[in-house]
Amino acid sequence: MTKGQRAVLLAAGLAAAATVLFPPYFAMDVASGGRSHAFVGRYPLWSPPSPELARQALAQRGAAGADSTRPAQVVVRLNVVRLSQSMAVLVLLAGVAFVAFRDRRPRAVAP
Repeated sequence: MTKGQRAVLLAAGLAAAATVLFPPYFAMDVASGGRSHAFVGRYPLWSPPSPELARQALAQRGAAGADSTRPAQVVVRLNVVRLSQSMAVLVLLAGVAFVAFRDRRPRAVAP
C-alpha cells in the first residue's frame, strides 16, 4: 500500500465518521401520512434539530404541517436514504482514488 493510498483511506475514514456523526435529518407532517416532508439539515447525532426548525423547514416548502397550532403533528427523523447515498458516494470516490494512487512501477518478473 502506497502513501497516497494510506492518505485516501484516512481521509475516507474521517469523512465517513463525520457523515455518521452529523447525519441528515428531515421533517415530516404526520397528518399528511408522510407525503409532506422537507430536508432540515445536518446536525450532530447527539443533538437532533428541534421541532421548531422542522416547522420552519416545512413552512419554506409550503407544507400543511407548518401550522404551529399542531406541534405534535410535526416530527424530525433521521434521513436514512440521504445518509445511505452519502456513504455510497463516499465509498465510490474513495475506491476510485485508492486505485488512482496504486503503485505504477512495473514489477520484476522472476525467471
